[in-house]
Amino acid sequence: MHIRLEQKQTLQLTMTKDLRQAIELLQFSTVELHEFVRAQVEENPFIEWSEPPTTYRSTDVSTHDVIAATAYEEKDLYDVLVEQLAIFSLSDEERKVVEYIICSLEDDGYLRTEKKDIVTRLHISPDQFDRALHIVHQLEPIGVGATSLVDCLLIQAKHLAPKDALLHQLIEYHLVEIGYGESEQIAKQLQTSTETVERKIEWIKHHLHPKPANHLAKKETAFIEPDIIVDHDVTLGEWVVHLNDDYVSKLTFNDEAILMQTNEKEVQTYVQTYRSKFNWLMASLEKRRATLLNIMQVIIQKQQHVFHKGLTYVEPLTLRSVADKIAMHESTVSRATANKFIQTPIGTFALRDLFSTALPTVTGATLSQKHIKEKIRTWIVEEDKKQPLSDQKLTEMLQKEGVIISRRTIAKYRKQLQIASSTKRRQKE
Repeated sequence: MHIRLEQKQTLQLTMTKDLRQAIELLQFSTVELHEFVRAQVEENPFIEWSEPPTTYRSTDVSTHDVIAATAYEEKDLYDVLVEQLAIFSLSDEERKVVEYIICSLEDDGYLRTEKKDIVTRLHISPDQFDRALHIVHQLEPIGVGATSLVDCLLIQAKHLAPKDALLHQLIEYHLVEIGYGESEQIAKQLQTSTETVERKIEWIKHHLHPKPANHLAKKETAFIEPDIIVDHDVTLGEWVVHLNDDYVSKLTFNDEAILMQTNEKEVQTYVQTYRSKFNWLMASLEKRRATLLNIMQVIIQKQQHVFHKGLTYVEPLTLRSVADKIAMHESTVSRATANKFIQTPIGTFALRDLFSTALPTVTGATLSQKHIKEKIRTWIVEEDKKQPLSDQKLTEMLQKEGVIISRRTIAKYRKQLQIASSTKRRQKE
């Protein structure tokens, strides 16, 4: 028997606190980012900030923007989740299972229907159910589709801090003890310090939501502050993108006063600590800005007709295709586009509305799902109410235009548009 020693070199990415915060920062909306920056300013005595107004004047937005924002806010959980499915490449069978799970969710976002009941009802395998539920777990708000409080918090934690094994352990195995305030006992079991455990618990309290869909049940509406503003420059003849983060340029680090008073090493170390934090903040904000601008450059190139004519003219565009064009991971693009709103000359809407899956045509070209749905809606609005268009007739009309589509898909789109069948739409003479 021969014993041989081998030396292997491996590279492992450690999820540091700074990296976790940078990921969170990328997901922040303008309002959330503003609050985050405010907190950093309060913690750092050397940051000076000429803070801008925190609200928009009524003259800054059109009536159309307010109506669009209000309409979006009035969508229920089902609408919000189903619309996000456009960015996933799902077969008809997969989508059927995903939509069934979404329909089964309760108002707070939890799935309390038993897995075996859904598997039996849909005649699918447990693996098919698991794959569909995994898709639901990727939808905003993160945490929907959970089957328990532990499951809900763990889904969110793995999304926000995917490499933090200690955090995951705390949630999965020690949630009851956390509720009783037993930080010391938890620390002993996990062989770590009480301070570390308490920091993790504070993070859980501030970043995770036990009922992630609760806010969608609220009826009150509020104006949505856009994260991105797109305008058409007539002189240049092109679209110009602005990020709603002008206040970032007003952040400065001023340590002159204290350094003029003393040269003590301890003071210099103190100042340097806060300078490093400031440098990290500015670098992270710049990284967020660059990522969003790169993504918007691809979107502008692909979706110019939308900014002239409206969302009916959305071209096929997926998160993966954008990620490939800017050489980024799909998850980065997903985080950057989540919870963002874009203000354009034709209204304000969610950035994710500019993404849509493609349907093939006989010529080899593709049309977006949103475009097909709008065609269906328009034809039905203009139909003869005494002889309404059946799903089969709509299928034939689209096929004549070269779209490769089935009657079942037409029926699905019609239901998603909340349009009744031709039988129910028929008006008696």
